[in-house]
Amino acid sequence: MKSGIMRIVMFKTQKPKRFRFKPRYFDPEEEAAEKRRKAREARLSEVGQSLRDEMSKKWHRKSKRKSNAVVLVYLALVILLIVYIFGR
Repeated sequence: MKSGIMRIVMFKTQKPKRFRFKPRYFDPEEEAAEKRRKAREARLSEVGQSLRDEMSKKWHRKSKRKSNAVVLVYLALVILLIVYIFGR
């Protein structure tokens, strides 16, 4: 105990906020490299999107063909069943 005085503290006091200075600088080469990188990423995303669209169209065409084939098989089975029932 300091000098015989006892303090009762119910809440903790906040510490002072620190000053954080983040120096900024301009580097033209780094800025140009960043622009080139963003342009390259944009081109790649466009190519990727067109590839995804193309694959999606092919997949939908294939699934449509499969669904048409399934419908034809079911239709043939129904016709055979009708012929069998009324053919007796």
